Amino acid sequence: MTPDNVDDLELINRIVRETLQLYSPVHTIFRQTTRPVDAVGYQMPADEQVHLSVISAHCDERYYDDPKSFRPDRWTNNFEEEGLAEFAYIPFGGGRRTCIGREFASLEAVLVLATVGQQYRFDWAGDDTDIAIEPEITTKTQDGLPMRMSKR
Repeated sequence: MTPDNVDDLELINRIVRETLQLYSPVHTIFRQTTRPVDAVGYQMPADEQVHLSVISAHCDERYYDDPKSFRPDRWTNNFEEEGLAEFAYIPFGGGRRTCIGREFASLEAVLVLATVGQQYRFDWAGDDTDIAIEPEITTKTQDGLPMRMSKR
């Protein structure tokens, strides 16, 4: 597995994108206002910390059909380029302040998932409840991810 054949890993790329849509590395993006701002009828004073919920943006049914379901096939046919509004998918932030490591992190995730997935199988070992998220500086699960790993 090398960076040269990452584009050939279409399914792995879709799985990584879908995982980032459901469980972004950060749960909120914050900014500080420098002047009073009117945002869709909400008045924010100057020098106020404002948070954008990445989780809420990624669960917005205006942009995603069944947004809380794991559906990697939603990322086929250039979904983002053709039908997704700007800032509807922001796992690494957006605009000119997007994460500088975005491309590297995405490449790394695809390569690691493909490499590990060739050698091991992972099966869910937890109950059927939702994964509880603990929003801190980065998003993490409250109780880990109970998995069974077996060699392929």
